Amino acid sequence: MKRLITSLTSMLNFIGHLVILNGLWLLFTLLGLIAFGLFPSTAALFAVIRKSHRSKSDLPLIKDYWFFYKKEFIQSNFLGFIILFFAYFYYIDWRHVQSLNLPYSLIGYLFLLCLLLISCTVFIYLFPIRAHYEIALGRAIKMSLILGLLHPFSTLSMLMIGGGLYYLFSTLPILFLFFGGSAYTYILMKSALMVFNKNESKLEAA
Repeated sequence: MKRLITSLTSMLNFIGHLVILNGLWLLFTLLGLIAFGLFPSTAALFAVIRKSHRSKSDLPLIKDYWFFYKKEFIQSNFLGFIILFFAYFYYIDWRHVQSLNLPYSLIGYLFLLCLLLISCTVFIYLFPIRAHYEIALGRAIKMSLILGLLHPFSTLSMLMIGGGLYYLFSTLPILFLFFGGSAYTYILMKSALMVFNKNESKLEAA
């Protein structure tokens, strides 16, 4: 009975922790007027979750979140600009391929799908790497691609979980307010840390 109560308490504390982090993620996103707050707030969320995962004591979440938010504000917005720029041109190319006739449209779709898969692989590792190693963006992109190639099954699992959560939040939008950012970030950060530990020597040489 005591073990059951302890397990339930730990689970409730964990859920409460995710809810608080998600609230901070939304608050600091709004603080940057969404357009300039989304990426710094996301970077701060990864950094705080990483720090919480490696620390066995309670952390001053708001203080830490504000610290990482300010620290990552410029670089993460620059990264966000690159992501949005790429997404815009990807959308334009996709629309262009739709206007082509066979077999050119099929070739175009295959090319864009491969490009999308590579891009998603880079993006899911990019924020965890930046939070863990604090390295330049160019090297972080290179390391993200290396990890994706070395661990295709882990990468695919992370992408599938993201798709599952997207479906869940689309079906029950209210859950997004409580776990929209923190749940997937926690999964990505924890999964990435496991991958990092297996590849320390390879990543240092990258």
